Amino acid sequence: MSSQIDKTPEKVPAQAEPACYQNGSRQYQVDDDDIDLLEYWNVIWGGRYFITIVTGVCTLVAVLVTLYVLPVTFRSEAVLQPVAAEQSSINKLSSLTGGLTSVLGIGGGDGNNQQLVDFLSSRNLKQRLIEKYELLPRLYADAWDTEQKKWKETDPEKQPSLIKVLQRNTLNKMFSVATNNKTALITLAWVDEDPAFASLMLERVIQELKHYLEFEYETDAQRERVFTEEQLKKTKHELEFWEQQ
Repeated sequence: MSSQIDKTPEKVPAQAEPACYQNGSRQYQVDDDDIDLLEYWNVIWGGRYFITIVTGVCTLVAVLVTLYVLPVTFRSEAVLQPVAAEQSSINKLSSLTGGLTSVLGIGGGDGNNQQLVDFLSSRNLKQRLIEKYELLPRLYADAWDTEQKKWKETDPEKQPSLIKVLQRNTLNKMFSVATNNKTALITLAWVDEDPAFASLMLERVIQELKHYLEFEYETDAQRERVFTEEQLKKTKHELEFWEQQ
């Protein structure tokens, strides 16, 4: 008994053609998550007038605030170059053209510039400047009555004082000191609404520094000489004492 095998191939159902190959042409299939830059550009272009108006208004407000609200300040700078004692006669080296910056040669360049920086940043100097040049009314201009030359606040405890200025470091808003360890240059800066006053205050600071170098500053050699002289006096007194004995 024979059996006949049907070798007719089965017909495989045709699969659906991908969307990117439909209609016989290859098309780019855009994913839903992709950014449609053209659509965003159309949105921006549609609101171009609104964006332009907002930008213009913000720019105008910034200009008005800068010109009429924020105070205009000027910065005066002086660069000090400490020199050795034998070169201390060179006081002023040059003045940079076109600005309020000057380069000054000043004594005390014995390799220990930190002492000069410490003095310029000290409360002692700030106290001298505030008291000597009456800076309190300038530091607290809103609280000072320029016509009657007195504080608007009648309560002495609420009035600005030297102690409060030193504790709050109020003068640091105007006066600053910076040093460059590589070049040993010391930069002084004074910021004020009056450029002439800023330059004048820097001159006063430099005068105070010169006074400090002349009468208060001690170099290593000076300290060693004073120590040696004291030891010699002590030894001399001891010798005189034992000779009398």
